[in-house]
Amino acid sequence: IDGESGSGKSSIVDAIIWALYGESRSDNRSLIRRGAEKGSVVLTLCGGDLSKDGYETVTITRSITNAGKHSLAVILDEKAHELYGVRDLQNWIEKKLIGASKLLFVNSAVYMQGGADLFITQDAQTRRELLLEIVNAENFDDIAEKAKGVLDDLESKKAVAENDIKHLDVTIGEYE
Repeated sequence: IDGESGSGKSSIVDAIIWALYGESRSDNRSLIRRGAEKGSVVLTLCGGDLSKDGYETVTITRSITNAGKHSLAVILDEKAHELYGVRDLQNWIEKKLIGASKLLFVNSAVYMQGGADLFITQDAQTRRELLLEIVNAENFDDIAEKAKGVLDDLESKKAVAENDIKHLDVTIGEYE
């Protein structure tokens, strides 16, 4: 997005991020126009195969009231999503539609004004999590722990098998 300073480029990006993730750079209630009771953003994404489920049009409507009550609706090819509730829909948006957390999205797809070095200024743990998410291995620690458990189980079975072999060797020796 390009334009003169003050033309609303950052506001557009803020609206997209807020529609997708429900978080903005400031208090979400500051998104409500002065004097209004609520604020909302409608984001329509169009194009072939938008999600892993193959939708061509996805419309996300996110609203917030002065009291801080959030609402989120997702329309897929003109039909309401079967999931209801902000938490379930948010999870679907991040995992199935976008395939990225907000942190990954703003570090890879969106550079906010003055934020081109956002990734390198993150702490080491956050950079690690972002890189694991990029290669779709954010659950690497869980996978490594499961692999260690399987390896320990195989080592135990190997020891039992080796013990059985020794016992059988003794038995064979006795029969000979």
